[in-house]
Amino acid sequence: MTSAATDGRRDPLSWFRSRMRPAAHPSPEVARRDTARVMSRLLPPFALIIVVVLVICAVIAYAVARQIEEQHEYAHREALAGTIEEFRGVLADVTVHVAANLAAARASAEAEMASHLVPLARSRYRYAHAYVIDGEGRLLAAFPAGESGAPPAILRLIEKFRAERAGPPASPPAPGKPATDFLLIGDLPALAAVAELPIRNEAKPPVVATVIPLDGRLISLIEQTAGFKDLKFDTAAADRERVVQPLLDRSGRIIGWLNWSAERPLMDAVLRLIPLLAIVAACFVAFALMAIQLGRREARGDADRAGRSDEDPLTHAANRERILEILDRALAARLPEQTVMLAFLNLDRFKDFNDIFGHRGGDLLLAAAATRLTESLPASAVLGRMGGDEFAVVMTAASPVAAVDAANAAMNAVMQPFTIANQTTSIGVSVGLALAPRDGESRDELMRRADLALRAAKRGGRGSVVGFDLQLEQEFHDRRFILRGLRRALAEDGLDVRYQPIVSADSQRIVGIEALLRWRHRTRGDIPPEVFIPIAEQAGLMAQLGEFVMRRALADATRWKNLYVAVNLSPLQVRDPALIDLVSSVVRQTGIAPGRVVLEITEGVLIDEPEKVIKRLDKLRALGVKIALDDFGSGFSSLSYLQRFPIDKLKIDKGFVAPLGRSESGAVIIQAIIGLGRALGLSVLVEGVETEEQRALLRLAGCDEMQGHLFYRSLSAGDVDALLAKVVLRA
Repeated sequence: MTSAATDGRRDPLSWFRSRMRPAAHPSPEVARRDTARVMSRLLPPFALIIVVVLVICAVIAYAVARQIEEQHEYAHREALAGTIEEFRGVLADVTVHVAANLAAARASAEAEMASHLVPLARSRYRYAHAYVIDGEGRLLAAFPAGESGAPPAILRLIEKFRAERAGPPASPPAPGKPATDFLLIGDLPALAAVAELPIRNEAKPPVVATVIPLDGRLISLIEQTAGFKDLKFDTAAADRERVVQPLLDRSGRIIGWLNWSAERPLMDAVLRLIPLLAIVAACFVAFALMAIQLGRREARGDADRAGRSDEDPLTHAANRERILEILDRALAARLPEQTVMLAFLNLDRFKDFNDIFGHRGGDLLLAAAATRLTESLPASAVLGRMGGDEFAVVMTAASPVAAVDAANAAMNAVMQPFTIANQTTSIGVSVGLALAPRDGESRDELMRRADLALRAAKRGGRGSVVGFDLQLEQEFHDRRFILRGLRRALAEDGLDVRYQPIVSADSQRIVGIEALLRWRHRTRGDIPPEVFIPIAEQAGLMAQLGEFVMRRALADATRWKNLYVAVNLSPLQVRDPALIDLVSSVVRQTGIAPGRVVLEITEGVLIDEPEKVIKRLDKLRALGVKIALDDFGSGFSSLSYLQRFPIDKLKIDKGFVAPLGRSESGAVIIQAIIGLGRALGLSVLVEGVETEEQRALLRLAGCDEMQGHLFYRSLSAGDVDALLAKVVLRA
């Protein structure tokens, strides 16, 4: 009975084993049929879903594109309005400044007034016409000279300005708030500004009116500043294909329309895309199976590529994304007694190497440097390439000392010679590092501070390891503060030019003046040129600074007859091809004799691209100006410079003057330089003369001119006027 019962029942374990037993593998033909069956069931609904999704995406894209372009057009209008207000404000400030200068100079003759009307502002804000009108409406002076009277539209604006300011005079008198307006002068639009001269006890003091025509130049400046394309001004409304904005005067009347091309790139792109979406949807079904097959093939290679996706292909170091991930993990896993180091390494003179050996040689050098860095670093350190010739190292160390030792070892490894393409070469490396937790505990803090340390290493002469300290961050903020203030000072005419007289060595009479740029900050006071000039050079502001000094100095020098004016040129100015046109333009506009202008250059200019510099100096001398070599003896001081380059004057550095009277060699060197200059037919000027003994020794040595605190310190333009009124100039 038991046996029968057992035979008649199904053993549960046997059934379970039969379910778990692997099924027989189907034949390839069966597998292909099964796949085809599954795909035939999945592809139709999948394709339908794709079509629906594409339609929805097209509708959403159309709506979003329309909204974005409406916002873009509104932003354009706001930018245009802001740019116009900026030009109005700057012209108003310039006009007030001119009025203040006229009042301060107390000029009465038309020629004296006209000299103060020469525009000194940056070229983009420079007015084209200026008028001085007295209380009775008579023209006292004009720029350009020769105009018989102010246009009626300007006179009407002056009448409105006087009517608005009617009332008891201010005490003490002040320039007051200027008036600006858009006018039609004839049939041409223009931006005008009116400001009153701050003269005491005058019921109707003279006013200054300046005019910038709304011509192609100004329209182009507005277009560039506001970020427009094809901006135009018309007295009639443009067609519907262009965006139009009216230009109103102070009374709300429309004097014309500014218009620009309607840009609808997103809408155009969406409208072009919609027909393609249908084609894509139709083709998707046909290509779906092919995509799946290709996907399977690609899947087999994914595993091989996965190990290399976070690696820089050239150096096989970790790429930027990977090194940042490693830094995040190291910071998160750091124990209290551990230090995490982030070091940035930049190869020195890599650009020069690239220029000599080409990009292929540069790639070989980068790969060799990465290999050497990896071998020199501890096993716990990870090397990454951040891009170009910059690497990064992340390391968890037992102490800050161990981290710094690793950075020094990496630097020393790279300093050893390399053999690239059968050529032996040496490069250096600058290293800036930040340590956690000392310098920060987040990725952003460490990256920013390691970068500041790297910049300090480069400024310090390269080939060094520099760790972050708080002084570097303060220097960084100071540089940013100075740069912002310098930009504001340029825009608001907050810089000043002072003048140091130059005297004849034999008679001590004043024969020339040197223009010196000065900046008095509203909160920090005087900021020396040696502080803000390097920042201006790095920020690309030297062209604007140089133009400002040249225009101001040459305009002031027109009052100081029989004196030459010396203007310093930075190396960046000399390398700028626009320098020739600038000098020619300023000389022509100010009317100063070219022979009274001396442009001073330094020895460093003569080293890079000497042939180009020679041609540029020849063109300057062809204008009639003279060239002086400044600070001779403080740099590379080569006799070949004096023989090859077109130089008229030699200016001996003050470092050679200080030892006079204390050292015999100092007098010998001075006499040798002066003799060299005379042998080459050059005029010799010695600067930095501070004692009577120095003056006597230099006079005996045979120099032509002197400059220094023994004679005069730097003076304002007004002080120069007063000095020349007392000093009798002899030929």
